[in-house]
Amino acid sequence: MKMNFCTPELPVTDVGAAIDALRQLGFRDAWTYEDSFACMFGDGDIEIYLRKDANPQPVTLYFKVDDADAFYARYQASAEVVTPIQDTSWGMREFVGRIVDGHVFRIGHGQAEAEDRRTTSRSSGA
Repeated sequence: MKMNFCTPELPVTDVGAAIDALRQLGFRDAWTYEDSFACMFGDGDIEIYLRKDANPQPVTLYFKVDDADAFYARYQASAEVVTPIQDTSWGMREFVGRIVDGHVFRIGHGQAEAEDRRTTSRSSGA
């Protein structure tokens, strides 16, 4: 059995405003259901659902990308940067931004010497 991908669902007060914000970051429309639900596609296998909610609680999404610096340049022009791009002690080059309704996007790429933990993770089972 295999999990193929995960589609996060962001609660937002205004689906149309959230669509516009994600378009500015390079996402494209997939489909919309009235004013209460929508799906946006990013590059690769990235897919985000937007769900209308009167009182959304912010969430954080982490995006691994091929060039965090290029994404940072685009992000600076169209969204709030919370933490500027930097090299981390855990082997990533990343930045943190905020979009509609306080949702946080962490965006980064692994540095050359960083380990890809998807192939070396330990099983939690005994």
